[in-house]
Amino acid sequence: MRNNENKFTPTDAGDRALEEEVFQTLHALGWLAPECEKDVQRAEAEFTDATMDLPEILRDSATVFEDKKNETVDVIPFTLGSDAQVDEHLAQAARNGKPIPPEIEKRMRRDRQEAERKRNQTEDGENIE
Repeated sequence: MRNNENKFTPTDAGDRALEEEVFQTLHALGWLAPECEKDVQRAEAEFTDATMDLPEILRDSATVFEDKKNETVDVIPFTLGSDAQVDEHLAQAARNGKPIPPEIEKRMRRDRQEAERKRNQTEDGENIE
């Protein structure tokens, strides 16, 4: 059964027994993070004794990223339309409903136009649109 917060809440002895069995199994397999100091110490001792070697290909970080160096990824730019009403509501929220002084509004518009201009240019300065 689930409660209002969508968390499992055992309702009878059968549910509680199953929950305990699942917990003990996960704990025995090491699939649960240690919760108390004793469990942490035991886990640290187990990991200290265990030795794992990295595969050869992962030992040199330069090699790992070498294959990706010349790889290109298609990126689809996500742009929001210029909806004046949305802009106004966001601006109001940012200033707690107080009016924006004209010089600040002018600077905001200029900054926005500059950001849009830069967004629509490639690294070479050519317009995308």
